[in-house]
Amino acid sequence: MQYREPKEGFYLWVKLNNEYNERTLINESINNNLLFMPGSIYDDKNGYFRLTFARVNNQDIDNAIEKLKLIIEKAT
Repeated sequence: MQYREPKEGFYLWVKLNNEYNERTLINESINNNLLFMPGSIYDDKNGYFRLTFARVNNQDIDNAIEKLKLIIEKAT
């Protein structure tokens, strides 16, 4: 297997172990200046979402993940 390390961006598929309301999670994320793609856009499986980042530094990623953690805790 081969891969090329991304230079500008990357995405991750995330599966939540707890059930959640997709619309609530999206709305809370938008209210906190975060946006992600729910997995239901790509497939009929529920419980997944796609995180994407591009041209950000590690501190921005850490801050966004911390925000997302709080949002997920609130929504599940």
